[in-house]
Amino acid sequence: MQDFKDIIKEEKYKNWVKCTLGISQTGKAVCEYVSKKLLMYLEGKATLNNPGKQSYLTKDEYSHFRDDLKPGLRNNVTRYVKLENGKWKWNVSLQKGSCKCPSILEKLICLHKSQKDIHWKNIGDTRNLSPEWVIAKIFMPMGNEDNKGPDDTDPSAIFKVMNMCDLFMNPIKAGNINGVIDARNALCHSSDNLVDLEEYFRCMENLLSDASNDPDIDDDLKRSIDNSKTKIVQLKKSEITMTLFEDAQKIERMAIFYKFEQCLSDNDLAQLQELLKLAEKLRSDLEFINVHFDDIKSQSLQIEELEKQINNKKCTIERQTMIIDSQDGEITKLKNDIKANGKEILNLEERLKEKSKECCELQDKRSIQMDRLQTDIAKIKTKITDLLHQKNNLKRLIHEQNSEFKNISNKILQQLEYLQQENELQRSKIDSLEWETVAMASGLAVTSVVFLGL
Repeated sequence: MQDFKDIIKEEKYKNWVKCTLGISQTGKAVCEYVSKKLLMYLEGKATLNNPGKQSYLTKDEYSHFRDDLKPGLRNNVTRYVKLENGKWKWNVSLQKGSCKCPSILEKLICLHKSQKDIHWKNIGDTRNLSPEWVIAKIFMPMGNEDNKGPDDTDPSAIFKVMNMCDLFMNPIKAGNINGVIDARNALCHSSDNLVDLEEYFRCMENLLSDASNDPDIDDDLKRSIDNSKTKIVQLKKSEITMTLFEDAQKIERMAIFYKFEQCLSDNDLAQLQELLKLAEKLRSDLEFINVHFDDIKSQSLQIEELEKQINNKKCTIERQTMIIDSQDGEITKLKNDIKANGKEILNLEERLKEKSKECCELQDKRSIQMDRLQTDIAKIKTKITDLLHQKNNLKRLIHEQNSEFKNISNKILQQLEYLQQENELQRSKIDSLEWETVAMASGLAVTSVVFLGL
């Protein structure tokens, strides 16, 4: 058989400690949730799963119920309530005068999923209990008559309330509550305390998620449940310390004692024998702890020191995470900008496509125009060639005419020169004739003078 010293080193045993503490934390969280939900029912605010069959207490019934707690409700219930054909009924024959108790009883019974599992003895002394907790005890398993409130409640009892009360049927999934109940029983009645971690923690987290998502509860209770869920997640990742180990052992002792009282109430000898074996095993474990307390404490101190180092690393990681988150924010902003710019780019691309289409159409038109222009240019070139040919012909004609003109001009010049020469000869002749005429005139004049003188 394995020694306890070897067992506590096993990972599965450490998982048992974590799961046991997790179940305890889950029980505390749902205790608050159950109390608030039942109080909301008394105030007419909780959602009824079957409104046609179920109903709220009237104001008068609620007032009567609270007043009846002071002298002790149990005496009235055990005296007047009886089980007939598997159903609880109010014994009207024993009742004196009119009373609101039968209608109150009927409404509460309608919330219970199984009337044969109602244990009226659980009510116990109600003088110091709240109305909602008295109702919660009606749904608990046998052996809870001395239960004085949430702090005095075993997790299995509060899980049983959620499982048997119809108010929790809609928000709480049956698979999750049954999973937590099975986990609790396996943890507290295990012969070797070796369990799997993931399945049990999954059930706890799912149950708390169901409770947190109940639309009836307010934000404060939702935050409280979410905080408990966060603690459970942290517990799952934590290292085992001496304090956690002792807390788990304490929870196991309380669970055995609670189950022992239940078995005494049920006269279940087989279960009592099983519990005695568990108690003997627990005694052996505690003796080992006392003998090896210094070794375990030394290991716990080492673990605590490692946890401090881990926490320091976690703080560093958190700071780095904050920086990364900040950078992620900037990256997200840049992504959004890129996305916005992407939309603009898409719009521009659409416009570019439209412009490209227009350009293609223009190019087609220009191509047609260019073809026409080229045809026109070819025609013009042909005309120019023809004109140049005509020009060359004209030049040739002009050149020929110029040559003829030069010849004619030369001839005319020659004739002019000849005429000039002739003219000069004629002038010379004229001049000589004039001189001769003058000379003749002079001679005549002289002659005349002479003649006259004579």
